Amino acid sequence: MLVDSVTYEPYVKYAYVVGDRTYEHDKFASAVRSAIREPASAEAIVRGYPVGHQVAVFYNPSRPDDAVLVPGGSRGNWFFLLFGCALFVASVVVLLRQW
Repeated sequence: MLVDSVTYEPYVKYAYVVGDRTYEHDKFASAVRSAIREPASAEAIVRGYPVGHQVAVFYNPSRPDDAVLVPGGSRGNWFFLLFGCALFVASVVVLLRQW
């Protein structure tokens, strides 16, 4: 069985200034994003950032070279955290029953 595993990722390169220093980056979002299966969806995201236009850049004040265009987490991040915690608790319960 062959599974279609082609996904698309929006690519946006941007420059920003902090103090007197200019930085360049291409990290789009800090959160885990769901897979984009259609090229038109990735293209629509890129069209939201036209070449030459100003955009808001979110950077870490203690590390200005660490920046994203879309800040924050996602529900997917919470899912993985809760799933990991549940798996850990289940493992502890199993080990305690065997002890």
